[in-house]
Amino acid sequence: MKTNPSPATLRRILLASIACLATAAGQIVISEIHYHPVEEPEFDATTYNPVLDLTDDVHEFIEIQNTGSAAVDLGGWTLSGAVDYTFPSGTSIAAGGYKVIAKNPTRIQTVYSISGVLGAYTGKLSNTGDSIRLRNAENSTVDSVTYSSSFPWAQSAGALGAQDRFTGLTSSNYQYKGRSLQRVSVTATSSDPANWLASPLTGPTPGSAQSVTRVVPKPIIISKSHAQTSDGSTNVQPSQPVTIHCSFSSTASLSAVQLEWFIDTADSSTETRNTTTMTDLGNGAYTASIAGQAARSVIRYRIKANRGDGSEVVSPRADDPAIAAVGANNALEAWHGYFVSATGRTTPYPIYDLLISTTNLTTIKTNAQQGGQMSTSTRRVTAASATGLPREVPWVTSTAPQWNGTVPAVFAYNGELFDVRIRFH
Repeated sequence: MKTNPSPATLRRILLASIACLATAAGQIVISEIHYHPVEEPEFDATTYNPVLDLTDDVHEFIEIQNTGSAAVDLGGWTLSGAVDYTFPSGTSIAAGGYKVIAKNPTRIQTVYSISGVLGAYTGKLSNTGDSIRLRNAENSTVDSVTYSSSFPWAQSAGALGAQDRFTGLTSSNYQYKGRSLQRVSVTATSSDPANWLASPLTGPTPGSAQSVTRVVPKPIIISKSHAQTSDGSTNVQPSQPVTIHCSFSSTASLSAVQLEWFIDTADSSTETRNTTTMTDLGNGAYTASIAGQAARSVIRYRIKANRGDGSEVVSPRADDPAIAAVGANNALEAWHGYFVSATGRTTPYPIYDLLISTTNLTTIKTNAQQGGQMSTSTRRVTAASATGLPREVPWVTSTAPQWNGTVPAVFAYNGELFDVRIRFH
């Protein structure tokens, strides 16, 4: 005789089913986000037509990872937020496996020499920041990420983080790839920017393990500020001490937090770099002071700490673009900074300061003069083989004066500091 299960039995079955769903949900995570691939325009040498339509970041993708020991049926699961996609019935992800979902699956398979890429999803991953949600067939959120291209997230994941003239890189060498956001720990929270690193310059790794994995992400600085100690103004005045504050995402393995700083002199690359121990305020907050400096001083600073692997620079992040030409021979480094304003200026208009080294000023002067306007050897247009083209590589040698060649300089306004590239026009 057939009997109905008792309420207690039904309850055990229901709880077991919920537990199975929770296990499946908890073991699937968003593991890689390529939201801003490098896509330099390319043209056919014969027709001069574009090789590809690159108007919509066709090389972006999202990767998910199964961290569990059993395969999971993804049929009816969805991606939503910045993009929309429903996993077809019969789709599964193997234990320890990965699934890549792309805007243009064919392009991702071609560029990375992989197969099985899902898609196409609709929508677009914003180049400045967006949200992605992974939901199961019961419409419960399994994992979600809200990323950003700005501090405190890894800025180089936005293409290469800055234009080539700032980074010194050649974007065409990283065509269709660039740097993605890669998850560090599958158990740490998805929303923590410390849990995401920019992939190495070798590129993203869709469908395979991330470049760096850790059980606990290294703490990063999630807030920082500098202000005049006396009144909190960011428009620092001469001889006024400045207080630096910062807060870490966690205190895991954190010790020996230090402030490194120096006075950046335009005509020198060997300035003395000072190190100050920062005061622990508790809960991951630290502070230190920099003595007052003369008017129109450029102050560079960065924060170092031991996060379990010895002292290293924490902010700016190692995966932020290095654009400050402060090293030997204009070598690029990553630094924060501020400007000490000059007093005694009376004007109703905004005041800007532009600081450039003597060497760089001479370079752009040489570029502009080109040995005289009528000179046939240094005129703007090169030889007949390059008629109509400006004096730029590859039409002239890299050592020749460049009409549009830029050099590094520093632009300052209201205490803020900007590393720029300038040229005569």
